[in-house]
Amino acid sequence: MTSCGFELLKNESVELADYGIKLIGYDDYLMGWTDPSLYKIESDLFNIIIAHEPIVSQFIESKSENFLLSGHTHGGQVSIPFITPKLLPAGSERFKKGYYTEKEINTTISLKMYTSSGIGMTRYPFRFLSPPEIIQIKFQQGN
Repeated sequence: MTSCGFELLKNESVELADYGIKLIGYDDYLMGWTDPSLYKIESDLFNIIIAHEPIVSQFIESKSENFLLSGHTHGGQVSIPFITPKLLPAGSERFKKGYYTEKEINTTISLKMYTSSGIGMTRYPFRFLSPPEIIQIKFQQGN
């Protein structure tokens, strides 16, 4: 990724002060390690948080507005009603794919989340009723 110009944020953040945004990247929850104190965000900016697993949404503490981008679930990859939730990988919780509000995340902070099904696969070398996706999100300042 570095050779393509990406900067990996592994338990790091970058402020885009001109835009009023702070980008925060956490290490992989299952395979890496993040000091729990880093989940307490002390920023007054709009925080865009990137975390591989959606379960990270359960640890965020913040007084400002936050948007979490996650993946890991592959959208269930093999989507069969009543069975898929039992097959989701650890770290997914109940977040299969899509947009989640504070109420759906079950948090009291200002946090919205999108969990992408991504383009890859995991345990199984195929997808069933779970098409791959590349998402585009447009942030617009509210009134």
